[in-house]
Amino acid sequence: GRCAWPDKTWPRDSDLPEEVSLKQLQAVALRAYQTDKDRYAGNPVNDIKWLTKDLDLEEQCVRLPGMDEGSECEVTSQAWRWHSDGRTSIELWEAHGPLMDWAGRLKFSDHCLWYRIFPKVEWKLAEFLLQHQVPEERRWKFDDAHIPMDSDDS
Repeated sequence: GRCAWPDKTWPRDSDLPEEVSLKQLQAVALRAYQTDKDRYAGNPVNDIKWLTKDLDLEEQCVRLPGMDEGSECEVTSQAWRWHSDGRTSIELWEAHGPLMDWAGRLKFSDHCLWYRIFPKVEWKLAEFLLQHQVPEERRWKFDDAHIPMDSDDS
C-alpha cells in the first residue's frame, strides 16, 4: 500500500488491499475534500489515486464559494464508480491553492477546508450524505439491544 494501513489490510508489496478489505471498502461511498497544497496532515490523494487507477474517471471543474463575501475556490471534483450500477463511488474534491479566499486567515487556509465545506451547501456535503444514507431498517437506534463486541463481554 501507499500509506500505513492497519495490520495486513494492505501489504506494502501488494498493488491493492487484501480482498476482504477491498470488498468492504467498495461497499462504502467515500468522498474526500482536500487542497492540493495541504501538507500539514495525512493526505488521502495517493491512496485514492492508487485504488482507482483502473476505474473510469468522471471529472469536472467548478468554482465554489470561499470564506470572504464574493470569493471563490477553484475545485476539481473527481469520481470513480466502484460498481457498474453506480451504487457506491470514491470521490476526490480537490481545491486548487494557495487558497486566497479568506483574508483574515491566509496562513493555514490551505489546511482548513472544512470551514467552507460544512456551512456552504454548494460544496454538496449534505447532499452526498443524504444520497448515501443507510436505509431506515438498517440504522442503529438508541433502544436497540446491546451487541457484545468483546468475547469477554456477556
